[in-house]
Formats: sequence, C-alpha cells, structure tokens
Amino acid sequence: MKVDMSPKAVAERLKTLDDLWLLSVKLMNSKKVKSAKDDKNELSGNARDSLAS
Repeated sequence: MKVDMSPKAVAERLKTLDDLWLLSVKLMNSKKVKSAKDDKNELSGNARDSLAS
C-alpha cells in the first residue's frame, strides 16, 4: 500500500488528527443531556408514584 507523503497530504492528515483530538477532548469534558424521552419516563414514573400514595 502506497501512502502519499507529499507535504500537502501530510499536513492534511495532521489537521485531521488535530480535529479528532479536539473532538475527543470535548467529548471527555461533556456532560449527559436529558432527552425528551428521559423526561417522559420521569413524568410517567412520578404519576405512578402519586397514584400509589
């Protein structure tokens, strides 16, 4: 397998790796966001709890 080692190709691959690195850092620092589905499940659970009381 031949790999293009021209300065332009190498620079492009390094830029891609940098973008992936930044994305991974952002993902590691991210927090889980509640989805609408989670909210619906929470509401139905609360309704069930109030019926049991």
